Amino acid sequence: MCYYSGNSGAQWAILGRSIDSVEGFELATGKFFAVDYQRPAYFSSGDGHLWTPVDFEQFNATVSHSKFHRKIVIPQLHRDDIRKLDIRMGNWRGKKNSF
Repeated sequence: MCYYSGNSGAQWAILGRSIDSVEGFELATGKFFAVDYQRPAYFSSGDGHLWTPVDFEQFNATVSHSKFHRKIVIPQLHRDDIRKLDIRMGNWRGKKNSF
């Protein structure tokens, strides 16, 4: 299960009960890709709130592409080590559409 925070970690909420792991981000489409290991099932999301199922072939092709930005497990790295990585850090916020 994955969690997210919208207030710098003061409070945390479940990202989605079906999301076991966010695998990374595809810059070309602006989508996050995630997996549910128990089913298995694969998802994409443009906003981090609404997750759409994708088939394994699309998921695998996307996460295997050289331009796919893979997740980095932050708790295993010290802040100084994170700064040495070739990554762009910053804040992102999903936009929840009202229906």
